[in-house]
Amino acid sequence: MVEEEDSHFTDVDGNPPSPTDQALEHGTDVNGYIVDGILGKGGMGVVYSATHAVIGKRAAIKVLRAEVSMSATTIERFVQEARAVNKIGHPNIIDIFDYGNLPDGRAFHLMDLLVGESLRQRLRRGHLHPSEAANVIDGINVFNGCSVVGNTGAGNGSGTGDGAGIHALFDDNRIEGNN
Repeated sequence: MVEEEDSHFTDVDGNPPSPTDQALEHGTDVNGYIVDGILGKGGMGVVYSATHAVIGKRAAIKVLRAEVSMSATTIERFVQEARAVNKIGHPNIIDIFDYGNLPDGRAFHLMDLLVGESLRQRLRRGHLHPSEAANVIDGINVFNGCSVVGNTGAGNGSGTGDGAGIHALFDDNRIEGNN
């Protein structure tokens, strides 16, 4: 399954989700964040939008599929992804601020929820202004220039691999005034 409009829904392996991969229901509490929607699905899991119940902070929750959560190697990479993006500490790379396991054993990250258009959406509207292109290139250079990312596989879960997932890594506000 692929949704063209930039939600990046993919069915990588063709397998239906297992019973433990049921979507988190609207209103589910994950470490104080209340799930309010699905942002995207991929071969490794699902990303949800959520709001903190007390302080109102918006966040994204990346939840790994059950069978992926059973792999010690994959879990180590998932944890390394969080460590890597936080070690880089660049304003154009999301902050992963919590890690845990759901009651059913699936691993998750809590991270910044980026609001704005993806690079794919922006390019559909026309060519980038040179200053916009420079901002995108700067973000890519930061990401590619950090060996900690390449060594941990952090890029695997942080983008789509086709260049359209840059918004998952880099703050869309860098393309201000284009929403």
